[in-house]
Amino acid sequence: MPYFIFLKGETVLEQVSGANPALLKSLIEKHSGVGILNLPAKQSTASPGFAANGAPTEAGGEGGEESIAEDINDRLRKLVSAAPVMLFMKGTPAQPQCGFSRQLVALLREREVRYGFFNILADDEVRQGLKTFSDWPTYPQLYYQGELIGGLDLVSFFLSLLFLFPFLLSSISSFALMDGRNRANGTIG
Repeated sequence: MPYFIFLKGETVLEQVSGANPALLKSLIEKHSGVGILNLPAKQSTASPGFAANGAPTEAGGEGGEESIAEDINDRLRKLVSAAPVMLFMKGTPAQPQCGFSRQLVALLREREVRYGFFNILADDEVRQGLKTFSDWPTYPQLYYQGELIGGLDLVSFFLSLLFLFPFLLSSISSFALMDGRNRANGTIG
């Protein structure tokens, strides 16, 4: 059972046991100072332009396809920017549904990266639309400030560079310093 603690500094403001989305949203709004959270639209299993029973609705008429494409792109722009770091994955961080998603979640956890996520298996419209929107055909997909970083391979590469950067920088600095001393002494030609 999930347990949420709202802290300010070291002071406990609120505690919530269990998943109550409405209560959590109101507490986040109350304690964050953000006001009203603009969360992405609720996921739906019915396609736009069609009722849940598959019957076409008025939006499914003429010009509806272009309108649907604009609607999904607007929705995707909002989703990829829903959190500073946003992960589109198969499953959830608690229950990834593929090995690549599992590995990416592990990388983010290992580095204590805070991120939002979207289960693309729960919404086929987002699953298919995001492939076109991002021009990236596979999942998981990681976004930073609304921009695609990539999948597991690119994210792990970038994270390893970030991890190694301080060591590389100090090695380069040491080498440049040593090289400068050697040139001053005339030992390197």
